[in-house]
This record gives sequence, C-alpha cells and structure tokens, in this order.
Amino acid sequence: MKPYDYQNRKGVKQISWQNFADLVKSTIPELAKYNPDLVLGVVRGGLYPATYISHILQKELLPIRLTRRYQDKIIYTTPKWIIKPTEEIRDKKILVVDDICDTGETLEMIKKELQEHRVAELKTYTLYSHLHGKDKVDYCSLVTDELIINPWDRELFNGLTFISNPEYPKYEE
Repeated sequence: MKPYDYQNRKGVKQISWQNFADLVKSTIPELAKYNPDLVLGVVRGGLYPATYISHILQKELLPIRLTRRYQDKIIYTTPKWIIKPTEEIRDKKILVVDDICDTGETLEMIKKELQEHRVAELKTYTLYSHLHGKDKVDYCSLVTDELIINPWDRELFNGLTFISNPEYPKYEE
C-alpha cells in the first residue's frame, strides 16, 4: 500500500502545541452548547483533541479506533475497525472527535456504527478539515488544504535519537 499523496496539498502548516491548544479552545463554546454526555476519541490522532476537550468540558472519554494503518504503515485501502464503541454509548449524546476530516469516509463509518448502537444524538468534531470535507463534520477548528504537521507527528524515535518523521521529508525545514 502506498503512503498518502501529500503532493496535492497547498502549502504546509506546522502546528505547535500552543496552536493546537488555541484551535481546540476556539471551538469549546460551541461544543459546550451541545453538551455531550460522552466524548469518543478516534485513536490515534483524535485522542489529542478528544482528551483536551473531555478535560475542559468535564466529560468522560472513550476510545474508538478506525484506521487504514498498522504499525504506522498504511495497509488498508478503506478504514478498518480495531476498537468499536461499547454499549455505554446507548441513549447518550455523543461527540466524536478526530484530528482531521479529509474525505469524510472515517466519519461516515463511525456514524453508521453509532446509529446501530442507538445513540440519542451524535455530533462530530475535527481539529482540521480539508475544503472538500468541511461539510461532513459538525464542528471544526481549522479548514485548510495545507499539509498539516502536528506536534505529535513531527518526530519519531529510531532507537537512538529523535528524527524528523520520514513521511514528511520534503516538508520539514
């Protein structure tokens, strides 16, 4: 399986930890009005904003995992369920949190699964969305077609030292 094609991105946006915090906080008033019973964080990247949101709103956080990756390599053509939601979500107002909405395919699969669990109400939040995905998410902090490099994706440990994430070699400066 080939890695994502980042060549079509229009520029690069490096996000710092402070940018991350500011972006999440910019949407908190809207999320507070929704007042979810539970926050579902999409493992891995979605756990960063989900954890922050759950702390700020004082809501419980549960993980779900739907991904194309294994061991950080893209191996599935469509997202595969790894951790499905538990029955604890039944009859609850749910906020699903992920880091980014690109095509919306992951969010659509999550919505379908949650409907089968008969949630009372469902809203979605992503930290970022690309322009063609912005209408597929209920709340979003930043809409851009730039390649976004998150603070948690920037570096990896190779066993000896920290290195720039090789997935973004031509974008790091």
